[in-house]
Amino acid sequence: MSSYGSQPDFTKRSSAKKGGSGVSGGTKLMMVLLLLVIIALIIGIIVVSSKNRNKEPGPGEVAVVTAPTDNGVTAPPATEVPTNVPEAPVIDAVTLEAGETIPSAQVFLKEGREEAAIYYLSSTADVDTSVCGIYPLELQCGEHTYAVEIVVRDTVPPAAETKNVTVPRGTEVRPEDFIASIDDKTAVDVSFTAPVDTSEGGRKEVGILLRDGGGNETTVTAVLIVDVDEVPPVIEAIAYREIFAGETISYREGLSVSDDRGGEVKVTIDSSGVNLKVPGTYQVIYTATDESGNVATFTATVLVRDPEELNTPDGKYSEAAMHKKFRELLPNVIDSSMNDIEKLYAIWTYVSEHISYVSHSDKDSYVREAIRGLDEGTGDCFTYYAAMKAFMEEAGFETVGVQREGGKTQHFWSLVKVNGEWYHIDACPRSESRLRYWYCFLRTDEELLGFGSWEDEETYQKVNYYYHFDASLYPASATKNIAEAHVNWDTGEIELQIF
Repeated sequence: MSSYGSQPDFTKRSSAKKGGSGVSGGTKLMMVLLLLVIIALIIGIIVVSSKNRNKEPGPGEVAVVTAPTDNGVTAPPATEVPTNVPEAPVIDAVTLEAGETIPSAQVFLKEGREEAAIYYLSSTADVDTSVCGIYPLELQCGEHTYAVEIVVRDTVPPAAETKNVTVPRGTEVRPEDFIASIDDKTAVDVSFTAPVDTSEGGRKEVGILLRDGGGNETTVTAVLIVDVDEVPPVIEAIAYREIFAGETISYREGLSVSDDRGGEVKVTIDSSGVNLKVPGTYQVIYTATDESGNVATFTATVLVRDPEELNTPDGKYSEAAMHKKFRELLPNVIDSSMNDIEKLYAIWTYVSEHISYVSHSDKDSYVREAIRGLDEGTGDCFTYYAAMKAFMEEAGFETVGVQREGGKTQHFWSLVKVNGEWYHIDACPRSESRLRYWYCFLRTDEELLGFGSWEDEETYQKVNYYYHFDASLYPASATKNIAEAHVNWDTGEIELQIF
């Protein structure tokens, strides 16, 4: 035996039989199960701890918040975040009057805590101070966050400026029609305090209730004037017309209606008593009704002549004969492909080429002279004027006759409306040597009144009264030229130029 004691016999121990002094199989199984239970308890504690960290705190509890790390993983919080407990440095709510600006977060600090660092964690963009209500927010003060509220209220009643309203009888009105402006920081509903009736004319006061977003109310008044329209429309139509039996007539030709209120006017034409095949004198009744029910009537006369009268002096130079003659000639002069300027130029050219100037005419009737001038092919300025008038009006143009003022002799020409404006037109030729090539085709007042003034004194004395007229007696002409008739000196022909 050694002094250090005997050495263990490893050979013997490793060869010991089962059931000896070593750990049994049952004991090992128990140890494994115990280890598994301990691991499960640890995992459960971790899960519960994680859930408690993110749950909302109850009354008197503190909340634990976590902060995101740079990689988006939630890290443990640095501090616990209390709710608004009494010892919190902030107040629970701030009240604003509607329309006020949103204050900085410092307004939530309690007295004595003004130096604390504080700022909004949530956005204030959703706080609309024009709408009353409670707006929840979250603040950061020091190391803690707090749930607070901004309360928007409206305690100021709305104010409004009203205006009086005039409407035709029976017109529906709205309360907004009487409001010129409203002064309030919130949306305002407008309503009548009582129903408004416009079925009867007169002047009456109406009450208007204003109610804002805070429930404040104001009542204002305005005046309603119900205007009763008793003025009938005005009818303008051709009062007298002649045709020969068998011809047709357009009863709407030359018809216009107007109303002082500018509303729609309905027109009916009763020609049931007219027989265009049988000579006689007939009545045509025009009836116009405006939107207020006012009625106007106009009676026109239609003389249907016997075609046999064309063989008599009276019938040959009648208005019916003139219309018949120029209506039949017109398709040979103009066509539907032409614009208005081209139509007028064609008429102007036709009359110039089919009448030769002589120094006399029958000035008692333009109707007679228009017929005679084309039948006989001669006449003076009145003849040219009469033929132009008959052609232009048959083609649907509106014309006004113009007469020279001053000078030794008379002179006649026309104003014609083109594109809504008036222009001078005259087919009569002149005899002076140089100014004879200055053609009066769609000329302005300024051009006619200045005609000849640019020439020498001798020439001016000869022509200065040729187109002299009293402009106050006629509709004012256009101020801008739209066309011109001039000589092409290479061909010697008169040509049209449209600007």
